[in-house]
Amino acid sequence: MGEFADYAIDELLDADEEQQRLLDVPFNQLTDGEREFLYDDYGGRYPLVFNGPLQRKMIVPKVSTDAPKPAKKKTGGGVWDRVVSVKEYASGQGMKIGIFGRSGTGKSTAVLSFPRKTLYIVPSTTGEVKAFKKEENVDVVGIEQANELLELINDTAQMKKYATVSLDHCTEFQGLVMKQVLNIEEVPEQLSWGLATMEQWQEIAGVLKEYLTKFLALPLNVCVLAQERENNFEKASDIIIPNVTYGLLPAVNQWLGPKLDNTVHMFIKEGVVAVKKKKGDKEIVVNVEKMMWCMRTGPHPVYYTKLRVPKGTAVPPYIVIGENDSPYKKLVELGVT
Repeated sequence: MGEFADYAIDELLDADEEQQRLLDVPFNQLTDGEREFLYDDYGGRYPLVFNGPLQRKMIVPKVSTDAPKPAKKKTGGGVWDRVVSVKEYASGQGMKIGIFGRSGTGKSTAVLSFPRKTLYIVPSTTGEVKAFKKEENVDVVGIEQANELLELINDTAQMKKYATVSLDHCTEFQGLVMKQVLNIEEVPEQLSWGLATMEQWQEIAGVLKEYLTKFLALPLNVCVLAQERENNFEKASDIIIPNVTYGLLPAVNQWLGPKLDNTVHMFIKEGVVAVKKKKGDKEIVVNVEKMMWCMRTGPHPVYYTKLRVPKGTAVPPYIVIGENDSPYKKLVELGVT
């Protein structure tokens, strides 16, 4: 090839050897000159070739025009393993419902219509359960300290023994939380803001929310019962804000309503029913006044209610609960799950 060709080949081999050596050096350890020797302005490597005179020639990478293949679903405990249909996601968690009303309006009786076996948690010494002491498949436990609820929650989740769990009532449980936070023996019948500092009231609300969050997370039917109270909410002229709701601290009320899927209000009203009576040899129908136990379900300007039902479902203002009616079945018929 001649003297120049031999020289060029030697230079090429030396350059290639140097290039191979530099490729083993981490990029951040190369000098600017070495990086310029190896790579173009776009980070592509220069191969050394001999084509007549010695020169550099850049190899342009091949760009595929094929559509990218869909990523395969990852398995092995990742988040994609938890993707299910909305129907499957919504099932198996049980009905989460709040039931509030005055004493004697049927709150406890409504819980008895839920699937059994039922665990009935009573945070007081009052007589909520005396009315149904003959009921079967109902276990009752009284708690004396707020933190005992956590023990019941943890054990109930592992037992897989109960279909329904109920806290009757949450207003009394709030009193146990107050005892815990304020370190007092008894809670006064009439609460006042002077009983605790603002920081302590906030702590009471926070602790109560923490307990209820864990309670509602149980994969069972969960019933939270409470007395009713009237709240003085400020409201805009064009927005209706119900002011009768759970008998709890205002901060807890505003949190619990959205947290629960469903809330109903139990009440009693006077009504007129048609009754057949015999008068001599004839049977006549007469109107008789009667007290009716009712479950408020539809939106109301004064009483807070809420039901999660399929779109387009007509929810009645209230449902009259007859002697042989099941409040649970009435809710299921509306599409509540």
